[in-house]
Amino acid sequence: TPAERRVAVLAAQGRTNREIAEALVVTRKTVDWHLGRAYRKLGVNDRSRLEALLAAPPGGAGGPDDRPVGPAPDGPAAPHGPHSPG
Repeated sequence: TPAERRVAVLAAQGRTNREIAEALVVTRKTVDWHLGRAYRKLGVNDRSRLEALLAAPPGGAGGPDDRPVGPAPDGPAAPHGPHSPG
């Protein structure tokens, strides 16, 4: 979520949960909640890994957007357009 991303970015910059809470005008418990959810979604378990992941260029190795673009490797893509079935 946008809130999880804001918290994760600040944590990756080295801010403490207390500093993040003060900057975003939320409680530390809220920061803990968003940070925990961000960790689970991103598959990380500490700030150093979070920092490395968020510092990586988009589409970098191991990221959630590291998917091939174009037809599937096992054949051509299904036709799309006004004359395709379906």
